[in-house]
Amino acid sequence: MTPLEHIMGLMDPSYSEPIRLSMAQSILDKHAHGLAEKIRAGKGTTSLESGHHFFSGMDFAADLIDPKAQRASTEGDNP
Repeated sequence: MTPLEHIMGLMDPSYSEPIRLSMAQSILDKHAHGLAEKIRAGKGTTSLESGHHFFSGMDFAADLIDPKAQRASTEGDNP
């Protein structure tokens, strides 16, 4: 079972499937964006010289899970 299916299963079944799908996707998107923001906020907290590459990788990881960053790369938005 995917996280999307799990959230949809927790919702009131009296809502139509498209409504539950939209609501569940919105919840997942907000959660993923919040996690990505935490990753971005945590970078740069060390003074290790070699950490530069690690932090660049963290930005990349944050962008992979952030739906706003994904939309920005395809639609030209700002995350």
